[in-house]
Amino acid sequence: MTLTRRQIYLCVAAIAVLVYVGALWNSFALDDVSIIATNPWVHRWAELWQAFGQSYWPPWLGAAMYRPLPIASYAIDWQTKSVMWMHAVNLLWHGGASVAVAALLLAFMAVLAGGAARQESATIDEMPHAAAGLSYWQKLDMRMNEEHPPLS
Repeated sequence: MTLTRRQIYLCVAAIAVLVYVGALWNSFALDDVSIIATNPWVHRWAELWQAFGQSYWPPWLGAAMYRPLPIASYAIDWQTKSVMWMHAVNLLWHGGASVAVAALLLAFMAVLAGGAARQESATIDEMPHAAAGLSYWQKLDMRMNEEHPPLS
């Protein structure tokens, strides 16, 4: 059974989402509390712009990482007032990232397979044989050629 690329990507996305689907019914966990539940940049639109000039982690935690787009995404999701919605959006992001990794791996495999076929194939020297055969046929010169003997 051969799968198309679309089927491969759908399988990867489905597996990535199904593994974590149980998280939909959870509340905030660990770092979600400080990054989302108690973060004023996420709760108020007026303060969201500050996320673009600050660390991902709130300043009172002292850690540094620049990630303003996730904070903006959390701020949009926060407006729904649903933790389940926020987990669902993260599941979709996870599925999309998994599909992107699968696409990169398939592309890398295609490059490796193409290179191997070109360099290590048993038929790598068929082009000179084909050209010689065409020459024999066009010129009607069927004499034995040591370089390209018939039926070799």
